[in-house]
Amino acid sequence: MKIVLSRKGFDAKNGGVPSPILEDGTLVSLPIPSNTGISYDQIQAKDCHFGKLVSDLTKGKIRETAQAHLDPDLNPASVRREINWRPLFGQTGAALTHLREISKGDLFLFFGWFRQVKRNGDGKYGYMRSAPHLHVLFGWMQVEQVWNCEGDEIPSWAQQHPHVGGKYGSVFVASEWLDNSEISGGGTFRRFNESLCLTAPDHSRSIWRLPKWFYPFNSKAEREPLSYHKERNNWKLNDDYVDLQTAKIGQEFILDVSNYPEAMDWAHKLILVSQKN
Repeated sequence: MKIVLSRKGFDAKNGGVPSPILEDGTLVSLPIPSNTGISYDQIQAKDCHFGKLVSDLTKGKIRETAQAHLDPDLNPASVRREINWRPLFGQTGAALTHLREISKGDLFLFFGWFRQVKRNGDGKYGYMRSAPHLHVLFGWMQVEQVWNCEGDEIPSWAQQHPHVGGKYGSVFVASEWLDNSEISGGGTFRRFNESLCLTAPDHSRSIWRLPKWFYPFNSKAEREPLSYHKERNNWKLNDDYVDLQTAKIGQEFILDVSNYPEAMDWAHKLILVSQKN
């Protein structure tokens, strides 16, 4: 079994600003702009439409009616759904090649660039001046199956997904339940909490603070590191944790759980805690 740490949502090139952490802690991952797809003002997070968030936070550079690449599509309440809908995630190109061994039972943990926002006196959203730029986990999806968008027969409830509609790449389909629990096989974390924050305190967002067991070089039989992170000097081991300078390239970072027995328990606890907040 494998865990994939998957970078998604607005970034420096696509969107240009961080996704918001709302004042009540709600995490809103903003999907990147797209030439085809659903418009931002058709997507909703709680009582706020994505269109207003995007327009306010980009200072009008991206309009409310601009189209969005809603992927990963994890929240059943974001848009209107057909019966039997499940969370989906699409990928193509080199990133899909990196995921060639991902299959049923493997787990995606999605993260992105986030920053706290607040509503100003004029009702517009803006970033809090003192708020740090963070990499934060915002959702999960356990894989049930993988569809080839160009050849497989795909049900009607999935046709709204941009990869399915565009007939390119592959789509990973969520399981109904997470490891036969009462938790959905895919979804979004409800609110920000420290356990979801990957970024180390008082560091740039690309330096992560991880549990100590992530360190791959602490035994005579060295373990395969998180993919794209094989350089020993990027890892700094401390007494209770490990700091990692993350790779600038790559969207999908894969950890083979067979080499890290603590990994699935760690991931499940993140998901369980998030459902209680």
